[in-house]
Parts: sequence; C-alpha cells; structure tokens
Amino acid sequence: MRSLTLALILFLSTPLLAEYGGWYIEYQIKMKSGKEISAHVYRAAAYFNEDSIQNSHYLIRDLDFAYDQLLNDSITYFQKLIRYPIVYENDTFTDYAPINKASILASQIASISIINRISYSYVNSLEIMGDTKDLSWLRTPPIRRIRTGGYFCEYELFVHKESNKIQQILDLYHQYEREYEDKIEALEEIANNANGPAFYEAREKIENLEESRDEWLYNWIIKLKGEKVVVKSSCTC
Repeated sequence: MRSLTLALILFLSTPLLAEYGGWYIEYQIKMKSGKEISAHVYRAAAYFNEDSIQNSHYLIRDLDFAYDQLLNDSITYFQKLIRYPIVYENDTFTDYAPINKASILASQIASISIINRISYSYVNSLEIMGDTKDLSWLRTPPIRRIRTGGYFCEYELFVHKESNKIQQILDLYHQYEREYEDKIEALEEIANNANGPAFYEAREKIENLEESRDEWLYNWIIKLKGEKVVVKSSCTC
C-alpha cells in the first residue's frame, strides 16, 4: 500500500482539475532572418485558447513568458527545459525546470509553431538553485532530501553536494523549527485553558504564526542560490 506522502505527490503532480492544469510548451520561433529558435514556456490551460493553436499572431502574444501583451515588443522564453527524475519509494517521476531565460524582439518574428506540450499542474514548480552553465552534477542522485512546508506551500529539497553554506542554512532552519514549535505549543496550551477573548487571541496568534511560515521558508530557500540543490514546490495559493 502506497504511503500518504506518495499519494499526495501524485495528486499534486497531476492536473486532475482543469483549474490546476497547464503545460510546459516547446515551440519553434522562425525569425524573419530565417534563423530558427527552440523555446520553452509554461502556460496554464485557463489562459490558453486551444482554438488559436495554429495562429502565429496569437502564439506570439500568448507564449511570451512575461505575458504582457508585448508591451515592450519582446518575447521572453526559456532556452531549455530540464527533465529531473525523482524517486518516491519504487517509482520514478519526471519533473521539469525551465532554465536560461532569453528574449527577442517580437517584430523580428516571422512565425511560431508548437512542437510539444507536457501536462503540468501550475501548483507545482521545480527550481535548480545551482549555476545552470554546468549541470553535470544533476547526473548523480541527491545525497540528501529535506521535506518541509508552510500554510500554503510544501517543499522538497534535493541536495546533490554538501557545503558549509548548506549546513549553515540547515542549522538556521532547525533553529527556526525549534522556536516555531515552542511558540505553537505555548499558544495551544493557553488556548486549551482559556475562554472568551483569551482563547480567540491565542488562536489568532497561532494562525498568524502558521501563515508566516510560508514567507520565512521562501526567504530561507532563496539563501540556497548558487548551491547544488534542486527545490520542488507545491503551492495551493
């Protein structure tokens, strides 16, 4: 019987509901000069018109990562889409991370055509924290995995190479967790033994602490920039 964790991952990784669905879209840009460019972008199904899939004029506007209706007359895209295998129990899943952002002038584009679409729920994301110029370190399995989460977001960190900086960042996390649990425990003790305003005040403080976790975790994860770490996120809001 599969674990609850695996079931949750399967649910969050599959766009079962249309409102969460979308694709990583691979498309080809043909320039007026004759040059051809391979590009990648994510687009939620709710913001993609299937009836216009063959319309280059529509695709030039819609497949812009900036999604700003060409206000600056340029299209922003990603040059590569990394496929990243993740093993859960005895199953291997493929996740995706776009890298190497680039842009070109829309006025120089002759046409755009879609090559491939990969279904992907927009509640999920994968980010490569290390330098993307050399990704040879991704070929070896992660040596450590850390799972954590907040009020809206769940995170899984895949550490491919240890460093003093990573250890310092993890120590910071463990300190935060201890302090967080102590505060929650103290407030729950107050709520369990209080009535009226004191009870509601304690419950409100608990909710505020729980909601503040997401911001703290986001800022904490940013500290891992430059390290050989991959971060998978699942956020429901």
